[in-house]
Amino acid sequence: MTGLTVGSYPNWLSVSVNNSGANPELTFALTNPQNLDPNVPLQASVSVSYTTDQQRTLDIPVSAQVVTDEQQRNAGVHFVLLVDTTPDAKGLYQAEAQVAATVENGEYQFSFPLENGDGVQTQSEVTPGDYFLVAGTDLDNDGIICQPGEACAEYPVSGLREAIHVDQNTDLTNIRMTTGFSRPTISAATPDVLPRPDFAGYRLIPEDDFVRPLKRLSGE
Repeated sequence: MTGLTVGSYPNWLSVSVNNSGANPELTFALTNPQNLDPNVPLQASVSVSYTTDQQRTLDIPVSAQVVTDEQQRNAGVHFVLLVDTTPDAKGLYQAEAQVAATVENGEYQFSFPLENGDGVQTQSEVTPGDYFLVAGTDLDNDGIICQPGEACAEYPVSGLREAIHVDQNTDLTNIRMTTGFSRPTISAATPDVLPRPDFAGYRLIPEDDFVRPLKRLSGE
């Protein structure tokens, strides 16, 4: 990817571009956050253009909020999942590892240990592979998160998820996501963002499957 340029973006956001390396980088920062209304959520998009095999345009959803007390932020119990990147026949993305997290000082903490090779995989252990990292609430208790009305987070940005690779040689630390009950708006330039057509949600590991032989979940 080359020739990264920025088009329109909101006046409460500053955007800088670094095209010096092999992988161009964008950096976002709030402009004069002291002038923003506290506790008022802001949503917009940043339009960028770049060249691969052809000239392309991408709208990146962005959100921000100046909170008066970060310690008080709480969106309820969150399930944090590493899910298969391919949905099943019902359109559900199956969790391969999961943990439940509660808020502490305005943040949710989570970790996934690598499966230790004893042939039995616990709910929080993960085997090497490519996954989407997601989190959210299950308000209707149907075993599926990120449905309408439920909090949802996707790595690195909700609505613009990317797969992460896990193996024995990778130590993934300091990964951060932002959760919330709002959804990015869909655009013709980014047809994979939420709300996605035919998106059914992320399926939790069934309670009776807490400890299981290493296998791919059936989703039944």
